[in-house]
Amino acid sequence: MKILVSGAGVAGLAGALALGTRGHDVTVVEYARGLRVTGTPIDVRGDAVEIADKMGLLARIREQPSRMSELNQFVDADGEPVASIPMAAVSDSDDDIEIVREDLLHILADALPATATISFDDSIETLTDDGDGVDVEFRSGRSERYDLVLGADGQHSAVRRMVFGPEENYLRHLGVYIALADLPGEAGPDGVTLHNVPGRMVGIARFKGKALASFTFRSEWIDFDHRDLDAQKKILVDAFAGHTSWKIPQLLDAAVADPELFFDSASQIHMPSWHHGRVALVGDAGYCAAFLSGRGTSLALTGAWFLAEELERGGSDHTAASNATRPGSVPTSPPPRHGSRWAASARRRSPGRPSRPATRPCEQRAPPRAEPPPPATSRSERAVNDATVELHRVVEERRWSWRLVGWVAVLALANRMADTVLTTPMMVLPQMLAHFETDQAAWLNASALLAGAIWSPLLAKSADIYGKRRVLLATIVIAGVGSVVCLIAPNLGVFLAGRLLQGAAMAVVFLTVALTRQICAPRVAMTAIGIVTSASAVVGIVEPFLMEPLIDRFGYRSVFVVSVALSAAAGLCVRMFVPESPIRTDGKVDVGGAILLGGGLAAVLGYISLGQDLGWLTGGMIVLLTAGAAALAGWALLALRVAEPIVDIRALSRPLLLTLLAVVLAAGAFQSVLQLTGLIAEVPAGLGLGYGLGELGPSALLFAAPAPGIVLGGSFAGWLAGRIGPARTLLGGIAIGTVATFTMLAGVSSFPMAVTGVALLGLAAGAIGTSGFNLATDLAAPERQGVVSGLVSVMLSLGGVVVTVASTAVLNATATEVGGTQQNTATGVYLYVLISGILFAVSTVTAAVLVRSRPGSQMRAVKRHTSRTSVT
Repeated sequence: MKILVSGAGVAGLAGALALGTRGHDVTVVEYARGLRVTGTPIDVRGDAVEIADKMGLLARIREQPSRMSELNQFVDADGEPVASIPMAAVSDSDDDIEIVREDLLHILADALPATATISFDDSIETLTDDGDGVDVEFRSGRSERYDLVLGADGQHSAVRRMVFGPEENYLRHLGVYIALADLPGEAGPDGVTLHNVPGRMVGIARFKGKALASFTFRSEWIDFDHRDLDAQKKILVDAFAGHTSWKIPQLLDAAVADPELFFDSASQIHMPSWHHGRVALVGDAGYCAAFLSGRGTSLALTGAWFLAEELERGGSDHTAASNATRPGSVPTSPPPRHGSRWAASARRRSPGRPSRPATRPCEQRAPPRAEPPPPATSRSERAVNDATVELHRVVEERRWSWRLVGWVAVLALANRMADTVLTTPMMVLPQMLAHFETDQAAWLNASALLAGAIWSPLLAKSADIYGKRRVLLATIVIAGVGSVVCLIAPNLGVFLAGRLLQGAAMAVVFLTVALTRQICAPRVAMTAIGIVTSASAVVGIVEPFLMEPLIDRFGYRSVFVVSVALSAAAGLCVRMFVPESPIRTDGKVDVGGAILLGGGLAAVLGYISLGQDLGWLTGGMIVLLTAGAAALAGWALLALRVAEPIVDIRALSRPLLLTLLAVVLAAGAFQSVLQLTGLIAEVPAGLGLGYGLGELGPSALLFAAPAPGIVLGGSFAGWLAGRIGPARTLLGGIAIGTVATFTMLAGVSSFPMAVTGVALLGLAAGAIGTSGFNLATDLAAPERQGVVSGLVSVMLSLGGVVVTVASTAVLNATATEVGGTQQNTATGVYLYVLISGILFAVSTVTAAVLVRSRPGSQMRAVKRHTSRTSVT
């Protein structure tokens, strides 16, 4: 039979597994963009233990136990223990197994046979059952016909509403509401800590290195929109208003700050029949026992298995199978027991106000029309389903594996290619000037950077629409073609055209970041991003030693031969080994906005980069600056008027703006100090200038010192961000950079201090780059992570250019003549370092404000929110 299952939760995946292993062609459709893995540990108990064994899952389930509920401890207002409930008091038997919901979902998903596939980011729009089959129209616009449709889409099932009628006919509210919120940085030994106030209870559940805050309160039915997260937060805040004992205020802050907050009623679903024609319900959609029962997972596994068994026994007679699994034939939940396990999260779908359940089966189904699923984004954008794909192409990597190591290595190779394409040609700048018979060193040096500013907005938005991997491949190809053009260029004009194409490589860094974020679970992704963005720095240490013999033998073209080879290797590896990002947005690229934004940035950067060599007040430079300012102003006006701007100014939140400000200041500071180190490394200390490192130690050590720090800082910041949050790691990286910069006040004349300062700067640079990308993508909606990553990349480049040029101007203004040679004075050098230190200090304050303000500001915003809902 060709079977459609709506919902990729426990019931849906269990149904797909049980049916698929019996030879049925099963498709699971899930409106989320991936497996919905949020929630606390859940239970496999009673008959479900035997069912899990029959499914072949029991051994793997027993390998992933959670011990969160071994001891439930109650504390008073001061946090002192007052009572406890041991696990033995709430277990049905010794065979009960507690497991993290995420682990169980992935066990089920990994066990799916080849006959079962999942289509994410889609949902059923209409159902038409003509007796011989069911015609289904999907939200994505496609249509299919199935022999059987199973509604496994939870307590607020859309399939149930379409076929059986309004939810209020079947939902019975139990007088309690529950909320769950993530608690970053609160992990500890497994266990549950609870605190009661009249009519309310709060708690912290710790399990497997994670922590969740829980809120429970008594209330009559509350009429609110399950798709309105701000309304849910307001209800929760109002329910606990005035309660300040124990950790209630801090836990509320965490709940308000959590973009994945779960909030729902504790309700049961009572139905006289679980099937109508060729449509049947499984799990909470048909027989939700409520969170308080601790039986939802077990009933989902058992019901799915029994349905598949009856279909097999009846020769795929759906009527016989459905009748065999009517209410009463599947083991039901006992009355809720005091101290039952915590429940996992469920879908947010809007029920009507519940009334008394129907007294007889509903024979006439409602018109085939469902309420639309929750919006895929915080704005009007919605991701477009690429097609029904096999599960292994969609499920994100949740832990380190050889496959993930391979992905990271390939993406790091792509970043190394980008570095080589953009920066290595500067090693042969004198040879290129001589070959093309020109003195335009500034244009040769800045051309790729300026071109990168033009390419970045266009490629960032395209990545969000067409897929990160696809656009990354296109970018690598464009950069490779540019390298070929530079290799064979007969004159300077053609060569600059090649550099224009090579500038696309600037986008590789943020594209690899956005792609990594979407093919890995967030905590793993943060570590992977650190490695991807910083690993190429190690190769940068040895690259000059490898390239110099080639340049000496084959000339400047050898640089572009290497660039072509690296582009080919990176493109081939990305094409063969790295999967596509599963999240995309609809819409189109605002080409006009991209041209205005990219051109404006390039013109302003060109003025800053070239003004010192070509004259700040020359006619050409003034025209360039004016044109750039006009283009940026035009882009800002356009962005406020068009429906889908290249960068939505209206969606730039305060935390994101603070992040970008901290990054641009810190990047400018550390890049300018690293450049200063190169300037003073060759100045002999014996000149008596008050600074100089020449003859005090090997200059190669100064140039090599930052690279290990960049790799270590980036990788460690990524790993740590998954545990304490990227805002804190950004603050830590900036603080290290501040210390390192002020260390350089002594380092300009002391070789050991200089090596220490430069090594610390490398550590800071790696942490700042990684944390900036991690924090920005963490703040952005998944379908805008390409654009936001691009903004961070532009800020890193912009900060380096602006601060370095400004600091160099200070050096030039304070220069003096020594022995007939122009030299920088000690005053200029110390002012240079102080400027960078001050910028680091301002960036530190900005990052500290960001760390401290996010939860509190969101709480205030929710308290000010005027919801349309009411508490009855």
